[in-house]
Parts: sequence; C-alpha cells; structure tokens
Amino acid sequence: MSSTPRITALRTGAATALTLALVAGAAASATAATATDQVAPQPGRQATASAATLPAFDRDLARLPARIGEDGTSIVVGNPKAKNVVVILEDPRCPWCKKFEDANAKQLNHLAAQGDIRLEYTLASFLDRHLGGDGSKRAVNALRASVDAGKFPQYHSELFRTQPDESDETAYENHELITSAWKVGLFSHRFVDSVVHNKYAKFVDDSEYAVEHSGALGTPTVRINGADVSDDVLYDSAKFAEALAASGIK
Repeated sequence: MSSTPRITALRTGAATALTLALVAGAAASATAATATDQVAPQPGRQATASAATLPAFDRDLARLPARIGEDGTSIVVGNPKAKNVVVILEDPRCPWCKKFEDANAKQLNHLAAQGDIRLEYTLASFLDRHLGGDGSKRAVNALRASVDAGKFPQYHSELFRTQPDESDETAYENHELITSAWKVGLFSHRFVDSVVHNKYAKFVDDSEYAVEHSGALGTPTVRINGADVSDDVLYDSAKFAEALAASGIK
C-alpha cells in the first residue's frame, strides 16, 4: 500500500427549528404508518423529478436496486448475480471515503446500472470511538433504513456529498439525516421512525464487526473481484478505471 494517509484505526478498540418540529411530528405519527406508507412532499418542496428528466448520474442511481446481502451485513447494489464484484468498506464520517466516492461513484454506479458489476458495501462506525459522538452509527442506521425504502443508492450518495467534518461530534444528527432523505425524495414515515428510534442498532454493530474482521487495515478499503485496490489508485478516477479494466470491467 502507498503512504497516502487515510483512516487506519480500525482495531484499536443544524437544521432550523422548523425542521426539528417536522421531524418530531413525523416521528410521533410513524407508528401509525404501514410499510408502504409515503408522506407527501413537505410544504415548499418540489416533488422528485421523474427518472427520464434526471441527469445521467441520477438516472443511474434511480435504476439501481439495493438489498441486504446474504451475510446480513453487506448492502448489495445492482444485479446480485453480476459476475464482477466491487467490495467497498466505508465509514460515513471518513473523509477519505468521501474522496473515494467523489472520484469514482459515477463510474461505479454507471457500471452497476448497466449490469456489469455489483457493489457490496459494508459500513463501519469505528470513527465514533476515536472522534466522539455517534454520527457514524446514526448514519449507518439511516442507510440501512433507506434500503427498505428503496432509496439506498441516492441516499448514500447524498450523505457523502454533504459529509460533515470528521471531528464534528454532532455529525449526522437525526434531523440532518431526515433532511437529507427529503432531498432524495424519501418521505416515508417508516424511515423517520427507523432513524429516530435507532431501529437497526444490531445491524450497525454487526456491520462494524464484519469490517473489523475483514482483513481491512482502514477505510476506505476497496476490492475488485477479491483483489485490494492500492491507495495510490483509490482517489484517481482514471487509475481506478484502469484497475477495473484490468479485471475485465469496462
């Protein structure tokens, strides 16, 4: 691996008052909602554009299915039977994970939308232990909830696009996570309930355990068809495309 700095300590053990009020109201009514219940867009917000009118990257995101992997800890994006696999281990608070996403998300999601690859995300939360706060855990819980809502690709993209400073102990507070969901057209009462009541706490812990026992030395760790991608390639979109091509993915 190169000397490119990144997060390696795996094993060492505000929105406005109106937004807050809306979150509280949504949480209070969430228990009465069904799994398919959808809330109308919030007042003053435009409805999500149809897939046909979205930019190419957003169209790719809208086309991508996501599901929980058979291991119970990974999130599989794209055709689960695609022969080529890109494994991505990330912590939502990790700035180097954002750097990787900024460089490569478009090409990865496009390849997944075409059916050439499947993406397998396993989400860590170890940065909370080292930096304070519970932001990573809250974000992973919300990302898991977005799978049920059919919005994981879009929501994952939005959370990394708006990633707060890693040292911010108040990162990814619930009202921020819900506001980010609104931005990608996720208005489900069930999603809000899952965020507010930390529904997927066990998934969060199990995913962290899986990352810690994956052999990864830090985040991001990316594997193309089982082979680790070196640090000097991870943050360069052209070099990463070459690494994909070397594995027969174009």
